[in-house]
Amino acid sequence: MSKRFVDTEIWQKEWFQVLTLKEKILVKYIFENCDCAGMWNGNFRLASFVIGESVTIEELKALNDKKELFEFLPDGKIFILDFINFQYGNLSDKCKPHKPIISLLKKYGLFERVLKGYSKGIETLEEKEKEKEQEKEEEKEKEIDVESLNFKNPDLMFDRNIEKVFNEYESRCKNCLPLKFEKRNLELRQEIFQFLQMIKFDFEYIAELCGKANELKSIYENPIDLKALIKNHERIFNGFYANAKSNGSKNTTKTGNKTLTPDEVLEKAGW
Repeated sequence: MSKRFVDTEIWQKEWFQVLTLKEKILVKYIFENCDCAGMWNGNFRLASFVIGESVTIEELKALNDKKELFEFLPDGKIFILDFINFQYGNLSDKCKPHKPIISLLKKYGLFERVLKGYSKGIETLEEKEKEKEQEKEEEKEKEIDVESLNFKNPDLMFDRNIEKVFNEYESRCKNCLPLKFEKRNLELRQEIFQFLQMIKFDFEYIAELCGKANELKSIYENPIDLKALIKNHERIFNGFYANAKSNGSKNTTKTGNKTLTPDEVLEKAGW
C-alpha cells in the first residue's frame, strides 16, 4: 500500500470550502490516486464509479477555473501542479527514493521545468512582467482604510498591519512568552489596532520596543506576553499618545511635554 502526505488544512482553505461536495471528493480522489510523480491517468469512468456520481473532464476543467490545481496534457493525462513540491520539496538524483519520481517526470517531459520551479511551462519575460503587474494590483486591492476599519466585523480584523505586529514580536521577543492562540483572539486584535493608532502605525517604534523588551533581564526571568507589553504601554500614556517619531535607533514618543524612548517606557512599566 502506497502512502503519501495529505494537506490536513485543506478543509480550512477558502477555495476548497466553496467547492460542491462532488468537487471536493473528486479533488481528494485525484490527489490520492495519482502516481508518485503527481500524474493521474484521467480515468473518469472509474472515478465516477468510486465516487458514486458521474464526473467528467469538463467538470474538472470548470473546477480548475476556480482554483488552478491541474494541467491537462494532450494525451488525456492530468498533472497536479504542486504535487512534487508538496510531497518531496527539492528533488535530488542523489536521494534514492527520488530516483523513480525523477524517472517518471523525465518520461512525461516535465523534469526540467519541475526542477527549475516552473509548475506550468516556462514563462516568458512578458508573462512575468504581466504577473508582477497583476500582483501589484492585487496588493492595492488588499489595502484597508485603517480609519474606517470596523472592529465589530471579525473578518476585517485579519489586517496586514496587525499581522506585522505579530511578526515583529515573534522575531524579536524570543525571551518573552510565545504566541499560541492569541492570533485568533478578537480582543487582542482590537488592543493591537488601538495601539497602532496611538503610535500612528510606526513599526520602527514597535521593532525597537520589542527588541528592548527582549534584552531585559527582568523579562527573561519573568517572561511576559504580547498583551502585557501592549497594555502596559497604553497604561503609561493614559490614552493620550501623541505622534510617534522615528529616528533610527533614537525613536521617541511624546506624552504631554515629556518625550519617552522605548527604554523609558519599559522602565515606567517596572521592567
